[in-house]
Amino acid sequence: MIHKERLLELFNEKPSVRIKESIIALEEFEGFEDCFVDMTNFHKISVDTYFDKKPGSCFACLGGASAMIRFGLDNEEVLGIESRFSLLRLITNDRDAKNYNNYHQLICNYENSLDSARVGNIKGMLEHMNIKTRDLKLDFHVTPYEDDIAQWKEEILEIADYLESKGL
Repeated sequence: MIHKERLLELFNEKPSVRIKESIIALEEFEGFEDCFVDMTNFHKISVDTYFDKKPGSCFACLGGASAMIRFGLDNEEVLGIESRFSLLRLITNDRDAKNYNNYHQLICNYENSLDSARVGNIKGMLEHMNIKTRDLKLDFHVTPYEDDIAQWKEEILEIADYLESKGL
């Protein structure tokens, strides 16, 4: 279980850090047994054969994979997650309804910020992180992950470098 302070650090990190750390987390996720990247799913456990993978396999997008890895889950825990709520139960034991709902919203914002970033929509990313957009380039061309993984990673990291150069 992740410590509340570490969880809050992740939710409040700079966008450039979030992108760079998410790429590292995605690579770790790809090394998990029966876990695969599918940029159209936050997280999905297949009940049938899905993309020629066996039932029970896990599929996740950048945000989902990053959340699971960076929140400290292991391979077995990842394969047991059915929804953002089951993820939430694994990362916090705080069951106060208000806090629980706040954490759920933070997880959604975390994942949605990366969903925006992975397609070059920096305005969307910053909005999900509650960061005011300034004089920034807000739209970037990003090669779809499925078309060229190496090119996609390179372009995503260029966005992170740009944001870092702007203090974000």
